[in-house]
Amino acid sequence: MASHIVGYPRMGPKRELKFALESFWDGKSSAEDLQKVAADLRCSIWKQMADAGIKHIPSNTFSYYDQMLDTTALLGAVPPRYGWNGGEIGFDLLLHGQRKCLGSMEMTKWFDTNYHFIVPELGPDVHFSYASHKAVEEYKEAKALGVDTVPVLVGPVSYLLLSKPAKGVDKIFSSLSSRKIIPIYKEVVSELKAAGASWIQFDEPTLVMDLDSHKLQAFTDAYSHLESTLSGIVGKDHLVVSSSCSLLHTAVDLVNETKLDNEIKSGSLLLPRKLLKLMLWQRHWLVRRISNGRSTGFRKSSPRVTNEAVQKAAVPLKGCDHRRATNVSARLDAQQKKLKPSSSSQPPPLDHSLRPLNSEGSAVNTRPKKISEEEYVKAIKDGRIHKVVKLQEELDIDVLVHGGA
Repeated sequence: MASHIVGYPRMGPKRELKFALESFWDGKSSAEDLQKVAADLRCSIWKQMADAGIKHIPSNTFSYYDQMLDTTALLGAVPPRYGWNGGEIGFDLLLHGQRKCLGSMEMTKWFDTNYHFIVPELGPDVHFSYASHKAVEEYKEAKALGVDTVPVLVGPVSYLLLSKPAKGVDKIFSSLSSRKIIPIYKEVVSELKAAGASWIQFDEPTLVMDLDSHKLQAFTDAYSHLESTLSGIVGKDHLVVSSSCSLLHTAVDLVNETKLDNEIKSGSLLLPRKLLKLMLWQRHWLVRRISNGRSTGFRKSSPRVTNEAVQKAAVPLKGCDHRRATNVSARLDAQQKKLKPSSSSQPPPLDHSLRPLNSEGSAVNTRPKKISEEEYVKAIKDGRIHKVVKLQEELDIDVLVHGGA
């Protein structure tokens, strides 16, 4: 049995990459300074996973910006306005180009996370070519450090599905009709195999979506074309234990959380503990059950989690209490009229009367009266949470939220 991590945070435990990027963009440090910070982070990440006993360690998950932009560079899918005339895509185009080029590419959320990616712009005028060797270079970089990794690539179909037609492109243009990227993926795979890679991970996150049949067929078509190039890639392990999803956006470490309550700390699974849990699964499931049972039992007895008043109130509930008295369409009409429009997945609009509680100065730059933490919590609960929960109950909203307080 082998172990694997799908993805890993690249920002650093103290947000080293963020600060290095900002310093570089502000002209306060050089490209070499930024590259040094990045290399140190990659080395630390790979060594941490290797020391934890993870067998299949990912590479090419590091990025200065985001993995979709890196894939755009890999494929040479650069919009004409950037003035790229071929050759290897490096720092200037990736880091300066996106920030300074007139008409930068659209940025949107990565699925249901609060993280973003640069949306590729495709059209008949985009000339694909193998323009960034980052995946191969990072694999070799890790190998030189004594760590054999699994190179990770954004899959060809998800890349196309997450792209959009460039401005002015005819509406009949379909990004899925572009098969010019498959030969580039073949080149990348061939180079990785030549460098010694025995596993390659293709991320196809769009498979979680409800896709039409022609989009699903695109996966079959793409990987049937890649099949011959992928021969010999699959390793000999028949069972691989992995994290259930990418850890890319996980908070890094509890070490720096010096003011966090110990009870909350005990129930938090940040990266070092996630790695440990994964290894315990690999070595013996019973050890995991014992260690997990301790923290689970502690949380069950915590007043932060267990509210006896709520438990008592739930006892007399019957099956009919879980069914709505109104139908969906009637509830939706009432909700749309009141919320104009909103969604049950979004918090109600911020109550601006609470703004002075949340900042050092009010809208007119006058300093608010200082209040204690107890007064602040009471004001939030009474003035905000109770109000919005009551509103949602009156509107018969299915899933109540109050996270905007």
